[in-house]
Amino acid sequence: MLRTTKRFAFLGLMLTALALGASATAAPAAPRDADARFEALLKAIDVLPTRAQLDAGFPDARARLLAAAAQDGRDAWTRSRAIGFLGLYPEAPVRAALEGLSAHADPEVRRQAVYTLARAFGDPGDPALVARVLGLTDDTRPAVRDHAIRALRWVRHAAADQALERLSREHADPAARALAASTRQRRAAVPSTSPRPSPGRSH
Repeated sequence: MLRTTKRFAFLGLMLTALALGASATAAPAAPRDADARFEALLKAIDVLPTRAQLDAGFPDARARLLAAAAQDGRDAWTRSRAIGFLGLYPEAPVRAALEGLSAHADPEVRRQAVYTLARAFGDPGDPALVARVLGLTDDTRPAVRDHAIRALRWVRHAAADQALERLSREHADPAARALAASTRQRRAAVPSTSPRPSPGRSH
């Protein structure tokens, strides 16, 4: 009887040790799983989460997006998605990051950053924002230039309308002049209280 009792006690200790070992081994899996889910989200096509969905899935969503947007070794698609999703966080650290990225050497980064910057912080806009966006309307890359012109549509400030009017008359490129004119017309149809467009898309 004593031997049986000791045997059961030993088995109990072994099971407890195994359980503790298993939980200790499983604990680090959660961050790795979150990393995998985050990367899958960035790689997805036509999946546009809301801020509430991002925050529910990733308590550190903003920090993750800022890190991904700043990562030079990242592929163009997921980096562009990260920059676009930052538009859901119209906060000072995000604005500073987007302003820095709008001057990046990579034209794809500049293109997405300037458009996201205008969408996220354009209502209400301010002269500094207009100046930042306007500076890219003469970018050597047409895709960046065109995104900067389109971005002025979302900046609710008189200087933005004045900039589009001037670009429609004075830009050196005829295609840019035409785009500025059409963007100014579309801008007039956007009420100042309109919700921000979905991240990752330019209109």
